Amino acid sequence: MKPMVEKITNASIAILKRDGIDGLNMRAIAGELKLRASALYKHIREKREIYYLISEYICEKITCPENLKDPRNYLIELNKSFRKELLGIKHSASIFGRIIPNSPKHMEFFNKNLAALSAMGVESTRCFFAAKIINNYVMSSVWDEEFFRAITRGNSSGTGINYYRSHLNGINYDRNFMYGLEAVLDGITPQT
Repeated sequence: MKPMVEKITNASIAILKRDGIDGLNMRAIAGELKLRASALYKHIREKREIYYLISEYICEKITCPENLKDPRNYLIELNKSFRKELLGIKHSASIFGRIIPNSPKHMEFFNKNLAALSAMGVESTRCFFAAKIINNYVMSSVWDEEFFRAITRGNSSGTGINYYRSHLNGINYDRNFMYGLEAVLDGITPQT
C-alpha cells in the first residue's frame, strides 16, 4: 500500500471508530489528515474506494490456523476471526454490507470460505450462496451486537428499549454467535 493511501486508510478507520459510518466522508478524512478534500482526490476518487481500503485492512487481519484439517472447524475459526475484526472497528460491518468482495484480501477471505464449504461436501453450484449466507450471518450478528451493546450502555428508555434490555441482561455474545453459526452451518451442509 502506498504511504498516502495507508494514511488515508488509517484516518478513515479512526473516523469510523470515533464517529461511525455517518461521520466518514472525504471532508472528515481530509480534516483528520490536515489536508484539503481536493488533495484526497489525487489518491481516492470516491467514497466507495475508502470502503474497499477498510475492507482490505480488515481482511488482512483475519487469521485462521492453516493446519486445521476439519473444514467445518476451519470455517468456524475463519469466521470467528472475521467477527472479531469487524467488532474491532465500529460500523465496519456496514462497510462490508455496501461493497462486493472484489479487492484482493477480501476475495482471498471469500475464497477460503468457498474452499471449506466445498470440502464439507456442499455442491459447487451452492457454495457461492452458502458463503454469502455465512458472510451475511456474521455481518448481521455484528450489527446486532453493536446495537444491543449500545442499548444496554445507554440511558434511553421506552417500551422497545426496555424490552430489549430485559432480554439482553447478562447475554454472552460469543456463545450466541457460535449458536447461530452452528445453526447456519447445519442448514447449508449436506445431511448424511
